[in-house]
Order: sequence, then C-alpha cells, then structure tokens
Amino acid sequence: MSTERDIHKLYLSNFLTGLVFWYGIEQLFMLSIGLGTIGIGINVAFLAAFNLVFDIPSGMVADRWSRKYLLVVSAVALATASVFYGSASSLVTFLVGTVFYGIYIVTTSGTYQAITYDTLHELGKEKLYSKIFGRAYGLFLVGAGVGNIASGFIASHWSYRVAFFVTVISCLLNVVVMLSLHEPRYHKDENKEKFLLQIGSATKRIVTHRLLAVLVSMAVMLTVISVFFLDMGQVYMSSYISGVEAIGILWAVYAFALALGSFIAHYFY
Repeated sequence: MSTERDIHKLYLSNFLTGLVFWYGIEQLFMLSIGLGTIGIGINVAFLAAFNLVFDIPSGMVADRWSRKYLLVVSAVALATASVFYGSASSLVTFLVGTVFYGIYIVTTSGTYQAITYDTLHELGKEKLYSKIFGRAYGLFLVGAGVGNIASGFIASHWSYRVAFFVTVISCLLNVVVMLSLHEPRYHKDENKEKFLLQIGSATKRIVTHRLLAVLVSMAVMLTVISVFFLDMGQVYMSSYISGVEAIGILWAVYAFALALGSFIAHYFY
C-alpha cells in the first residue's frame, strides 16, 4: 500500500530529474567542440524524430511492465547520455548521446504523471492530482533552475565537460530514490497506442473547419519560435553576453518562472 512518504519520494525524484548541470551550457559546449549551428540543428531534428518513433511504444511498456523501473531506466539513460555528451568531440558521438537522451525523454513522458496518479489512487486522494503533480513538476523545474545556475559556474571555473559528468551524480541518487519507492498496484493505462487514431480524427476536424485550421497554424508557428528559443537561445545570448555564468542564470530565470506557474496553476481551475 502506498504511503504519504511515497509522495515525498516522487517530489524528490522530480527535483533530481531536473537537476541537470548542462542544460544551461549545452549549446555553448556544442559550439566549443566545433559542431556549429548546423550541428545543433541536426541534433534537434534527430531527437525530435527519435521521440516521435518511440514515445508510443514506451507508454505501452509502462502500462504492461512497471512505471517505477521505467523511471529507473530513464535515470540511467540520462546518466549515460551525459557521459557521451561530456566525452564528445564530434557530431557522431554527440548523436549517440542523444539516443540515450531520447530514451530518457520517452521513458519519462507520461510516466511521472501516471505513477503519481496511481499512488494517489491507492491513498484515496486522486482528487488532489492536479495540486500534487503541479507541485512535483514545479520541483522538476526548480531542479533545472538550480542546475542551470550551477552549470555556468562549473563551466567557467572548470570546464564544460565537467558539467556533464557531475550530472551523473544526481542521476544515480535518483535511481536510489526510485528503487525505494513502492510500486502502486493500481495502474491507469496511458493509452498511447490510441494516439495515432486521435491524430487522424483531429486532422479531419482541422481540415473541415477553416477557423480551426488558422488557429492550429498559429499554434504551430509559435511552437517553431519556441524551438528556436530553447534550442538556439544560448547561441543568441552568447552574441550579446560574454559570461557563461550570466547565461546560466538567465536560463535559470526561465525555469523558475515556469516553476512558479506550475505551483499555482491548480488555483485557477
């Protein structure tokens, strides 16, 4: 039977998942090893394609196997990706790291939400899901913000590569936390296998409604803009800001702002 302690373990696990010490300097590191903006773009496209192909199968594995152990796999994958990234001196090696980072993403996609709901269901508190998961995701973003601030100082005082290797520590701590977590007996299926059918149905509605098509087009353009911000933002910043510490702090401000929204969102619905 789940306990209140399991909720706190999920809070800690979310924080450790976000505590990555290279998010704030990743693009700067890629530039430093000569990959350039083209290499960054190739990496972004490769990761997007990987996630598209493997997101649905990973959800089916979570439903039929174990959410707890899938999250252990995700933490190990993130640690492995960090090692490959930190050791990279070419695009090929970096893309190998991206394979493992893609595994991390698809194994966490929906899994934290599902295990949080399952745990609350066993406690008879599933009505608190929005509040509890909002807090958990907020702690993930706080972890990312802390990691972003630290990343700039680590890169400045030691090297970019050290920031990647230090991330392995938070990943291994996360493995310990997840292994101590009780696996809820109740499983609410993610139903990711129905995703393609839902896409087909949604596409038909978009095609037949002009206003909806316009709104979707606007949303797509905003998404493209956000991709450039997230995946090329450090490149733009480096043109105007010389200190890597400052870039890490600015990256952290973005994460902390999102965290605040996650903490208070449940008050508005």
